[in-house]
Amino acid sequence: MRFALLMSTTLFVGFLRPAAAEEHDQPEVIELVLAPAANKLGDQPHLIYLPSEQSPGNAALLYLKAMVLLGERTGFSDHELTIVEWLDAAPRNLPTTEVRKVLADYEAALHQCRLAARRSDCEWELALSEEQSVLRVLLPEAQKCRSLARLIALEARLAIVERRFDAAIESLRVGYALARHIARQPFLVSGLVGLSIAGMMTSQIELLVEIPETPNLYWALTELPRPIVDMTAAIELESRLPFFELPQLRNLRDTQRSPQQWDAQWQAYRLQVAELTKLVQDVNSHDVPTEQAPIEPAAAFAREKLRGLGYQAEAVATMPVAEVLLRYAAARCEVQGDAMSRAWHLPLPQALHEVTRVDQQLQADDGQPLALRQIDVGALLLPAIARVAQNVGRAEQRAAALRAIEVLRDYAATHEGKLPATLDDIGNALPLPADPATGKPLAYTRRDGSATIMLPALGKQGREYRLSVQR
Repeated sequence: MRFALLMSTTLFVGFLRPAAAEEHDQPEVIELVLAPAANKLGDQPHLIYLPSEQSPGNAALLYLKAMVLLGERTGFSDHELTIVEWLDAAPRNLPTTEVRKVLADYEAALHQCRLAARRSDCEWELALSEEQSVLRVLLPEAQKCRSLARLIALEARLAIVERRFDAAIESLRVGYALARHIARQPFLVSGLVGLSIAGMMTSQIELLVEIPETPNLYWALTELPRPIVDMTAAIELESRLPFFELPQLRNLRDTQRSPQQWDAQWQAYRLQVAELTKLVQDVNSHDVPTEQAPIEPAAAFAREKLRGLGYQAEAVATMPVAEVLLRYAAARCEVQGDAMSRAWHLPLPQALHEVTRVDQQLQADDGQPLALRQIDVGALLLPAIARVAQNVGRAEQRAAALRAIEVLRDYAATHEGKLPATLDDIGNALPLPADPATGKPLAYTRRDGSATIMLPALGKQGREYRLSVQR
């Protein structure tokens, strides 16, 4: 858990600590009336910028310039509320004249985003090594990127409504680039912002598939990176967060100190953990009692655990209490961080299962005495990555469903506007994606000329695409 980052992340999705099980009996329903479109060679746009289309340079500098230009316009907060409403409204209700005027007001910022999207690199230069605390790194640009993304999505939406296909695709390319670029920051909150931005663009693609004469987007969707937003760097950093924040835990396995030095390090560690605990209590509930707990049971428990973590029994038996407690705290954080990092590198279906198990272990007290629970910095600082994985899984499911929908548009174009009875009827014209969350075929059914693709719930409600074909 974090402070500067903690506040924005908690407000964004509240994913840092596991919540009570969520029950959603009904999936989110998306009804689409598909415009048939055959897959044609040479008729495929791109939703990413190819290396040959990129220019050298750092995209972050241009995004920051766009944010400055955005801030120079008075009344943007009011405009943004209106933009959110327009993005949620049905296309037929989009007030195109007003939308054009708003987009014209922010053209300078949008132009910088277009330039940034074509840059070959994006380095935010957060100077983490120079910060006294990773927890206090400020990320105002992450939320500002969401504001820019709303403008980009609105620009794409207007182009779709006005049947300006090439302009719509270009705006979507800019939006997907922004999603990946903000996720280059090695923090989960930035990756989640990136997923949110990618979701805004994907929502516009769900409009495109209903527009006659829209080319088939199967290969454009297929070449999007998978996952759409890569959070590996963020997982690697945040799984080591206790060692960034608490220098007393670093490099202890080969460290030798006098009993007095161990005691001084222990007292400094306890004070710092107490500070972090207060920050957590200020933002989220943290139910570990704070009264002074006896240290002897904690030391005995820690000695036993250290023997199971590769320490020699004779050495553990002679360690001062402060040394035992510090070594135990460091070893526990190392084990937890390693489990988190390893789970993330599994294929998505296995990762979704494993990260849930890791989260549950992180919150379990393992019979720890109260004095150890009070200094359990893993429970304080390590994020609940199951929710993060579920967010990634939902984005991947949605992309897979849209690829399958493009296969159906291709099938309808060559079968008199009909949808297949089963996915097996499609044959090998275009490879059908599996459900990324399960590795199994997508759940598809057809009835009375209409079809559904059902995506199972991942933490939140599932998603059901109800499909029919334009006549």
